[in-house]
Amino acid sequence: MVRLLVQGLLVLLVVGVGLPIMGALFLSWNRHKMERVRFKHAAGFLYEGYRRGMPRTCCGGFWYWELLVVTLRKVLLLIVAVTVSQPFLQSALILLVLTLSLLLQVRAQPYTSRLMNGLDMAGMASLALLALLGLSQADGFGRTMGLSGEAAGVLSGLVTASFLAFFAAVVAAAIWRSIA
Repeated sequence: MVRLLVQGLLVLLVVGVGLPIMGALFLSWNRHKMERVRFKHAAGFLYEGYRRGMPRTCCGGFWYWELLVVTLRKVLLLIVAVTVSQPFLQSALILLVLTLSLLLQVRAQPYTSRLMNGLDMAGMASLALLALLGLSQADGFGRTMGLSGEAAGVLSGLVTASFLAFFAAVVAAAIWRSIA
């Protein structure tokens, strides 16, 4: 059991942390080449779709967003989920990480598309709402609010379904506008 945990953590570190850091370092070393056509064809998938930086901004834009900020959020959430055993504390820390991520996203608006910024914010808000529902169920806290486990499950399903319906409607509207 311990061996599997160590192997899992090693894979998490290499894939979940090492690869994004290597990608960020690669882009940092080559950020002066980002406008070149050959470089865009080879590595554009790493940074296209993010706002370019204005003069004197940090790191010359938001090309690092997915590689560092989003990866850091995922790693923090995974660490909390794996290492914290108390349900109430786990839900509270997950809610804190998601709320801070949402505030950072709202402040930075890293994508060139308002649609992508909005979808990312809506996704994080729905995850935070799910974490809040989890917080209400931790350590019997939900029972004092009159929420049974089944009611919390139904609410979680409704939040998830609402987000998926919202996402589908926004994507369908974007496709409709592009072909109309």
